[in-house]
Amino acid sequence: MATQTRQDFWPRLLGIMFATTALAAGVARGQAPEGATTYAPVRLPGQPAPKNPGEISTSVTKCDTCHTEYKQPNTPGGRALKSNEFILHNESSTWFKSDVHSIAFANLDGPIGKQMSERLGYKVTEAPQCLTCHSADKTPNKPLADKKPDDFAREDGGVNCTVCHGMGNAWQGEHTDPPATRWREKEPQFKFDKGMADLRNPAVKAKLCVSCHVGNPDEGKVITHDMYAAGHPPIPPFEITNYMASEPKHWGYPSELPYFKQFAEQTKSDEAATWKTFRYFPAEKESYLARHLAAGAVAAMEAEAALLADAAKHSASGFDYARFDCYSCHHDLSYPSARQKRGYEGAPGRVPLKVWNGAVPEALAQHLGGSSVPELKTWADSYKGTWPTLRKAAIARQLGDPAQVMTAAAATRKWCNDYLQLQTVTDKPIYPPSQAKELLKIINTAATSDKWTGAPEAVMALTWASLGLRNDLKSTPPQDQLASLGRVIITQVRSEPFSTPDKLPVPIESKLKARLSLFAMFKPDDFIREFKKLPE
Repeated sequence: MATQTRQDFWPRLLGIMFATTALAAGVARGQAPEGATTYAPVRLPGQPAPKNPGEISTSVTKCDTCHTEYKQPNTPGGRALKSNEFILHNESSTWFKSDVHSIAFANLDGPIGKQMSERLGYKVTEAPQCLTCHSADKTPNKPLADKKPDDFAREDGGVNCTVCHGMGNAWQGEHTDPPATRWREKEPQFKFDKGMADLRNPAVKAKLCVSCHVGNPDEGKVITHDMYAAGHPPIPPFEITNYMASEPKHWGYPSELPYFKQFAEQTKSDEAATWKTFRYFPAEKESYLARHLAAGAVAAMEAEAALLADAAKHSASGFDYARFDCYSCHHDLSYPSARQKRGYEGAPGRVPLKVWNGAVPEALAQHLGGSSVPELKTWADSYKGTWPTLRKAAIARQLGDPAQVMTAAAATRKWCNDYLQLQTVTDKPIYPPSQAKELLKIINTAATSDKWTGAPEAVMALTWASLGLRNDLKSTPPQDQLASLGRVIITQVRSEPFSTPDKLPVPIESKLKARLSLFAMFKPDDFIREFKKLPE
């Protein structure tokens, strides 16, 4: 097998759509949250800034020391993991050899990036509104409008380890001090105070992902219609379990790593111990991916509501087209059509918001409406006053009514953030296997309902959620059924095989046409037929 260095990644040009969802965006309108210290990793609303994060460091040299050796039994020269091992020891290798985030900056200098630069009139390789997602921001407290290209670290692919896990050098040094258990068994707040993001918490992980894969106006991550028109590929729906499965994994699930199994056994008398320390429950107590699925769907809705609130604040005459459902305008005319069968939310001709954002959260609300936890039931019962109301505000007049949108967006954001907080502070399983199965039934019913089948992106989000839950519940459909389903709907955000040193990611320009053709030719009846063949 050919040897490949990190520098070999730069000529890859454009990767796949999964990476280019981060080809980000607009004008900065905010600074870091008030009270931020030198550096603050991603956090939930209301969480205080870290106490001692140290200085910002975007170097991955220390990361490579421990995270580059292949030690998995299914890799060349690999071996079984030892009982005390907490990591895979191949995280950095996997990232730079297989993960499209590692070419995030290179994408900007590829064919589509150059085309966009020419059409937009600025270099996307130097524009802060692009670098904010395609590189490491070394000056997070500086308003984006004041940033220069040198405020971003573009080496190591741009989006490197520190972008997600935390740039505070306090944790970067301290977490390697022996013995390892001194660090690993500290509670999440201790690590956060040193500048490390609590990415084991699905709510925090989801907030981080959607900041680029949906948007974040406070960080200037606002994709515009001009960018789409200049050549930016369409952003697919965000469904976290599908993204996690497609990345590929440079981490181990708790059920896969010996150390976590050992810790769960040692603390089994304390039901909340695994959650308080490592943000998971043993598989027999809770579906790991059901919790992620819920957090990802709600975080994506909150991110879209934040973008709409920002648009309402700054666009009294109407919002940028990018805030609306692309396919309400960009579709082939046919009669009769699924969208006509579905009907219109408001006056015919009014452009609605994106549809996919509400599909999975609505299923979650339906499921938790029967929860025995009062706070979760109350949360679920208040759904109708949030996203559905926001959708109505967006079509109260053509291109949105700013005043109504501001009010409804605030309610929607609160609803979403309330759930993410509840998921974090509730130290009991929310989605035991029996409840995960009930949620799967609701999602499967929704996927084939008339309400959603006229909106291919909503169907895609529901399909991905269904497949993610099925995988966690050990009910993955047979490959032939998945292949048949894949001929009528996109089943993976990253569809080509994972890259290896001698097999690079497929350039997006060579696959985008096929993806969009499948999307444009979506036939609800064909999808329903194939989806219903999947085993319950």
